[in-house]
Amino acid sequence: MVVQGHRILNPGGIRFPNEMVRHKVLDLIGDLTLLGQTIQGHIIAIRSGHASNAAFARILKHSMLQQMDQDRKLQHCEKLRILPPLDGISPFWGHVNADSMEKK
Repeated sequence: MVVQGHRILNPGGIRFPNEMVRHKVLDLIGDLTLLGQTIQGHIIAIRSGHASNAAFARILKHSMLQQMDQDRKLQHCEKLRILPPLDGISPFWGHVNADSMEKK
């Protein structure tokens, strides 16, 4: 779809009254599909475009990788039949602040 100012330059104009919205939604879905992961959620996008969609996808990818890393650490601890460290320095978990943990 080609728009210049308030004019639609496509031959024949638009096919649906909400075609621009449909186009934006399909752009967002296509850009997020490049993550290669299933997304289950609700997304609100206002005046989105490929640049903002790509920035959002990068943030999601980073978050997904962090979660996958955390899951692998837990699986490793379970496989070795050890508990994840609760405080101090751990080669798997990094520094853990013992003050922020609930004391029993």
